[in-house]
Amino acid sequence: MKKILSCLLLVSCLLSLCACEFTVSDMFSPNKVVYGEKYIHEDYTSKPENEQIYYIFEKDYLIFHYYADGSDITHYTITYKYELIDEETIAYFFDSIEIHDDDTRTVKSYYPYSEGVLIISKNVVMTLNGKLYVRQSYLDEELENYV
Repeated sequence: MKKILSCLLLVSCLLSLCACEFTVSDMFSPNKVVYGEKYIHEDYTSKPENEQIYYIFEKDYLIFHYYADGSDITHYTITYKYELIDEETIAYFFDSIEIHDDDTRTVKSYYPYSEGVLIISKNVVMTLNGKLYVRQSYLDEELENYV
């Protein structure tokens, strides 16, 4: 009888531990980021789509689209792999870069932002230097007066 109770206690402890474990799928719960939706840089929300700076979260990758014009155009998309640090923070690591045809400045060996950390929520993503990226549908549906 003592062995049976010990086994049941052990199993219940293991089940409790498993229930508390945080996984990647938890990141995409109703309170966390939304797969496939753009999180647009706060200063680029009114720009045309191809001139916006934004992140898109996918199941296995984080996509970062960058555009800047001036005397030369800088236009590329970086794909990162990411890992959860905790419920509100991810670390990301460079995977690949696509330099767009209109880019007249970036060289193929250039790897900006090879790694970094983001603070995440369902509607806003923030970089460690305080730049905000706002979810597209949140802008459209809830922040009609945001400029």
